[in-house]
Formats: sequence, structure tokens, C-alpha cells
Amino acid sequence: RSSLAFQLARGLEFSVSGSVDYLTFNVLNHENSQMGAAASFKGRSTRKNDRSLTFSANQLLRYDTVWGQHHLGAMAGHESFSLKINHLEAIRSGFPLPGLFELNAAAKSEGSGSYEDNYRIESYLGKVDYNYAGKYYANVSIRRDGNSIFHQDRRWADFWSAGVAWKISEEEFLNELSWLNTLRLKASYGEQGNDKIGTYYAYQGLYEVGWNNVSYPGMLANRLPTPDLTWESLKSANIGAEMKFLHRFLINLEYYRKDNSNLLFAMPLSPSTGFGSVDANIAQLRNEGFELDITTWLVKTPKVEWSVEMNFWNLKNRIMSLSQQYIINGTKRWEVGRSVYDFWLQEYAGVNPETGKSRWYKDEYKTGAGGVPERTGNRILTEKYSEATRYYQGSSLPGLMGGVASTIQAQGFDVSVFVNYALGGRVLDRGYQTIMHSGQIYHWHQDILERWTPENRETTIPILDRDQNANAQSSRFLTSGDYFSLRNVTLGYQLPANLLMQKKVSGLRLFLSGDNLLLASARRGLDPRQSIAGTPLDESPSVRTITFGLNVTF
Repeated sequence: RSSLAFQLARGLEFSVSGSVDYLTFNVLNHENSQMGAAASFKGRSTRKNDRSLTFSANQLLRYDTVWGQHHLGAMAGHESFSLKINHLEAIRSGFPLPGLFELNAAAKSEGSGSYEDNYRIESYLGKVDYNYAGKYYANVSIRRDGNSIFHQDRRWADFWSAGVAWKISEEEFLNELSWLNTLRLKASYGEQGNDKIGTYYAYQGLYEVGWNNVSYPGMLANRLPTPDLTWESLKSANIGAEMKFLHRFLINLEYYRKDNSNLLFAMPLSPSTGFGSVDANIAQLRNEGFELDITTWLVKTPKVEWSVEMNFWNLKNRIMSLSQQYIINGTKRWEVGRSVYDFWLQEYAGVNPETGKSRWYKDEYKTGAGGVPERTGNRILTEKYSEATRYYQGSSLPGLMGGVASTIQAQGFDVSVFVNYALGGRVLDRGYQTIMHSGQIYHWHQDILERWTPENRETTIPILDRDQNANAQSSRFLTSGDYFSLRNVTLGYQLPANLLMQKKVSGLRLFLSGDNLLLASARRGLDPRQSIAGTPLDESPSVRTITFGLNVTF
């Protein structure tokens, strides 16, 4: 990495910087010939080599000036970024002797392959900042981005932003309010682009090689061309206020709205096309909500200080437009006016008290004009999971989320506690679903003790009869997403300076800290924090950690 800066004139500076990163990753994976899965064919070795070369550079021209009570700053520049990835892999098996693991020693080739990926992005940007008398602030920025992912006719896009702020507490008409320390109003609007589609060749029609007929090479169509694919755009608008009063209370309230247009997504296709999906700009989404931050100093004396920080926020999500009537995406169904976080599941209707079998709801149909089935508007019960109708079943988005942090400092001791929480929203507890099976595997949740039996007919847990649909995905496993988490507790002690033996040591602090100490949720073992979509399964749990340490300052 290197950089150069040139002072061209008073307040005018030109700078150039660049960086090159080269990463290489070599792996040899050997399955020995004496035991394990590869023993029957005398062992296997896989060697991989991955390399990535990243280059970035920017050239910036900055200007800053002050005259009277005016302050103006401006910047113009160019940025470039390139990425090159190389992958090489080979596999061989059949080793004559134990202890040999390099590919040359193996008798049989199981395949080899390599590929190269390239990605580039160029940007031109500019920004202007202005403030007058430390009371009125304004800024505007613009950038033009182009990348190699999209077709040359669609790869360039313009994005801009602007913001204003008014430090109203500096106005003379508020001077008499001695209790008011700071009051600031602010508003902003901005656009930014997203090109993350999961491939570096989004607009191209590609073929997959390797579909060979003995010694004759062959290939199959792998993806459809999408020359009209372009940037996804995020338009963000914020309005808010900051206020500090009585030298003890600080409040920041903000409303935000974010509109995603030209959403990049794999649009489902009919199986008759030979492709499951095609990349497309399919939708417009809106996310909006509020965020409130409150900081207060409950005690503030020379010897004791106690501060509390609280955060509250919520999020509402809505689909504004879609390229087709609806898209089913796993446990969700997207359609205009709904949220991408709304569950679309079969609705569980409990257990048949006579047989113990699971039941679900389905729509009732009647024969209409021309013999076409029509919904009657009623629902009936079925014990066949394949007949069950899917319905909207609430959202995984909490109604309110937030956290509280409290810190007390006194006589060299300090104690801090941080908790966070969520209220509202639902979670599809797929871990619980897995261990509420009907006898196909060995482990069960203890709730299986409440299953249906001839003596226990009033239950929602079906009979154990090895029915593979007994624990099928449905509203039965939707659970409250509420949680309370004790994320961190830290105890510390700062040794007084007069007790330090070494003059070179200016500070010494002992501390004991615990992370992820407690999680309270609707079911033991369920962690709603793991998935905003409300579908946690097999994610690594948050690790409970106890740390003791010593900080020494010289």
C-alpha cells in the first residue's frame, strides 16, 4: 500500500493512493488407505490451490476554504478496483503404501479442474460540504459507477445524495432556554447501487463444460443471457432531531425510509424451459421505521458516574411492485402489499382425537360454471399433508427491537451491563420440528411425552406411528420470536496511580468480562437472533465466554 499527497495551493490538495493484495491458499486433503471411508480404494488425496489478486487505486482532489463565517469543502476523484481469482483442483486415489499422499503416488485420477474469475469496477465521484456559522449545514455528493458484471449498455449508473442540518440551539431566540444545551434538526436523501447477484457474469449466457461422451467433449447451457440486467438501487431518506438538555440527557430520534428498486433476484421459470430461474431486476421493496436513542447520566459527580444508554427501533417491510403475480421463496410468498418476511405455510389444525393423526386446513372447492373448481370461502380438515393449503401466518419481523447499556464508575471500580431484546415476530423452530418426529430417528424433545395415546386424546402432538408427515413444516412449529439477551457484563478496577511501582506505567486495569451469559426465549435452545427471516436451523450458537484480563498503559 502506498500514497502520495501534493499541496498544490492554499487549501488545495491532490492525493494518489493504491494497494495490491495477493492471497494464496493451498490445501492438501488426504483420506488414508488404512481406515475410514477411503480404505476400500486405498486412499484419496485432493489438492487445491486458490489465488486472488486485488488492485485498487484512487486519485482525489480536495479543496477546503474559510471566509468569514463560511466554511466550504469540496472533493472530486476517481476510483478503480479489480479482482482476479484463480482456482486449481485435482483428485487422485489408490495409493500403494501407507504414508504416501502426493498425487503422483496415486494410481487413479478422479478428476481435475480449474477456472478464473475477473471483476472490475470504475467510479467517478464528487462531494461538496458547506456550513455557515456552525449553525447551517449542507452537503451534496454524486458518483458514477460502472462494472464488468452488467452488459456494456447497462453497466453505468449515477447515484447521488444530499443532506441538510440546522443547529437551532445556536439561534438567538433560544438563548433564554438555559436548560437546553443542543438542539439539531437534520434530513438527508441518498442513492447507492448494489451489484451482488452471485456471479461475475450476470448478463452473459453461459455453458457448463464437462458433459463429455467418452472422449468427445460436451457442454450444456448453464444460464440464460440477461443483457437488460442492471444495478439494484437503494434510495434512502432520513429525517430526525438530536437534543441534549440539563447536561444529563441526550436524545436522538430518527425516521427512515429505504426503497430498493430493480431488486436483483433469481426469478423462477417454468420447468419446461429447462432452467429453474433467471437473474432479473424483479421488484421494488420498501423498508421504513424509526430509531430512538436515549443517553442519560443518572449520577454525575467527581467520584461517581452512572450512565444509561437505551435504543429502540422498529422495521416495516412492504413489497411495492413485482415482475409477476407472486413468487414463492421457501417459507415465504412475495406479492405486492405483503412483506418478504411474511410466512406462507400450511396451517396446523391439531390432532384427530379418535386416531391421533395430524390434521391441517385446506380450502373447500365446489364445481363451478363449465366444471371449473371454485373456492367456496370455507375451510375443511384433512389428514393428508399434500392436500393442505398454505396461508399467510404472520411475520418474522419483530414489532420492537432494542438494547440497554448501563455503566457505573466509582472509586476506580467500573461495572457495565449490556442487554438487548425483541418483541413481536414469529420464528419457525425447525430444530424443534426435527426432534418432534414420529419415530424415524432416535432423539426426541421431551414434549413427545405429551403425544396422543388412547389415554391422552386432548393433545396437539400426534401419535407415534412413523408417519413422515407427522412433523411436516406447518404453523404448528411457529413460535414467538420474543427474546431477552444478557450480552455482556464487565467488572473492572483501575489501580490508583500512586500505587504503581513503575514510573513508566501510567495505568493498570484488571477486568472480568462475560459474553452471552443469558438468553430467554419462548423455548429452551431456540435463538431467534440467528435469522431475521425467522428460520434458524443448524446455525452456530453464540458462544458463552468468560474473560479475565489486565490492561497496562505505558
